Amino acid sequence: YQRRVHGLKPCEMKYNKAKDVHSIMHHVAKECRVNLESLYRVVAWPLYKKYGHAFDAFGIAFSEPEKILGPLGLPQDVEEKMLATIKHRHKAQPFRVRADIEVTCFKYEGIDAIREALKAGEKTAEGGKVAIIIRLLAAPTYTITANSVDRDEGLVAVEKAIEATKEVITAKGGTLKVVKAAAVVSNEDDINPKNDGDGDEEEEEEEEEEEEEDEEDEEEEEDKGKP
Repeated sequence: YQRRVHGLKPCEMKYNKAKDVHSIMHHVAKECRVNLESLYRVVAWPLYKKYGHAFDAFGIAFSEPEKILGPLGLPQDVEEKMLATIKHRHKAQPFRVRADIEVTCFKYEGIDAIREALKAGEKTAEGGKVAIIIRLLAAPTYTITANSVDRDEGLVAVEKAIEATKEVITAKGGTLKVVKAAAVVSNEDDINPKNDGDGDEEEEEEEEEEEEEDEEDEEEEEDKGKP
């Protein structure tokens, strides 16, 4: 039951994205007096195919409208109405950039050196548009995350944080290893993080136990039914 409940949130997010896309498409079709299905064929479906979801493409259209709407070949009035509607109804969704690193130091300063290095990584974002957050995942692994409406700015910010952390920990006699390079991730990745298989094994064990209990119950019912 718990596994089914945990799976609802990503589905709900996907549904809400689709609902927002439909709201924009319906409004533009109505205002421009064009067929809704035809508009989907020209706009939404190609964007779903190219960007994974039209919702994400609309988010990019905030800063790069020509990149998203330009190749679609829309009439000028439809393109203008589409962009205006996106800006009015669709809030810019920041890109989430994440990298995983391993930081160790077996010298005298030890954990203090690691703390200083991680603080140096976070300070690289001070005064900038992108905030850097470094959190412990499972010693000695840490995650570095940044949220930015500009994908490239987010990636650069995380890379700078890694370099600053590495510089300090190396000077202290420690080491930094990049486990997962900086990359754009979705919220679903954080909701359902991948593991090393331990969770899958536990789920399989639970399923086996449930199956055994069901079989025992069936045998008991059969015994009761015998004369």
